[in-house]
Amino acid sequence: MNKPQEWHDERRQGIGGSDVAAALGVSPWKSQLELWGEKTGLVPDDFDGNEFTYWGEALEQILMDRFNADHKNLVMGGQKSRPHKDHPCLRANVDGIIYEHDGDALGIWEAKTASTEFTEVPVHYQLQVQHYMYVYDLPFAIVSVLFHGNLYKEFRIERDPKYAVILVPQLLNFWQKVVDKLPVFKPTSMKDLGIKYVTDTEGEVCKIDETTWYAMTVQKIQRATLNSKNHKATAEKLKVDLAQSMKQQGHKSLKLNGKAVATIVTVKDSKAFDMVKFKKSEPKLHEAYLSKQRKGYTSLRVSK
Repeated sequence: MNKPQEWHDERRQGIGGSDVAAALGVSPWKSQLELWGEKTGLVPDDFDGNEFTYWGEALEQILMDRFNADHKNLVMGGQKSRPHKDHPCLRANVDGIIYEHDGDALGIWEAKTASTEFTEVPVHYQLQVQHYMYVYDLPFAIVSVLFHGNLYKEFRIERDPKYAVILVPQLLNFWQKVVDKLPVFKPTSMKDLGIKYVTDTEGEVCKIDETTWYAMTVQKIQRATLNSKNHKATAEKLKVDLAQSMKQQGHKSLKLNGKAVATIVTVKDSKAFDMVKFKKSEPKLHEAYLSKQRKGYTSLRVSK
């Protein structure tokens, strides 16, 4: 499932259909800051796919065959990456183009797989095909979906003129922030915070008392953490707000009554030896370098 470096380089050239939801801040998988970090190259785009993307790509041809079987009056053609004629930073790498038999392009074709059935195409997929229709200047898209491996459905989506008027300017604005390397987007997670302040690891210790917003926010985080099952999202949001305020004020740590109650800790990426991969590719060498086996033991772990 590893993607070649050329694939990653191509993705950094602009905003593709699968980037649109993240660029607009409505993606369920990726934030604006994560996408900004990948496009600027300040954060490595190390996603090489997973089981979902693997099977999505593997089943694409099967879905195309089904579409062709159901629409014998049409012709399907594949296309490579293509930029918009006026805005080259807006790019499209579609699964297919639907043609008439006489060769005229009619619409976009997109293949999807899903484990949960839906009756309306999710917003992030709608934005993806609206982007493709805008780049290719085509009036509609067909999304072919294979649900839980055995149910095939098609969804037709008409081109919405509001995409060009309202959303394209927002995408161009996002791309300008990439070009200028300006992380102006609001962090939504601690990961986002690390991206926004990727080059800022300095800070001072700030002494606070119980009446400050800092102290009250720390107390709220502590209470939410104690009831983490129901308030995990609340604790995360409070942490992000507190850490961002600390960063903006140049504080790395907060001390209350001489005790550090909040400290921003930044751990940089590091490499580790992949023993599982090594054993699979070099089993004899792995065996030759095995040392004494760890002795087994029995223990009782009691949760706090």
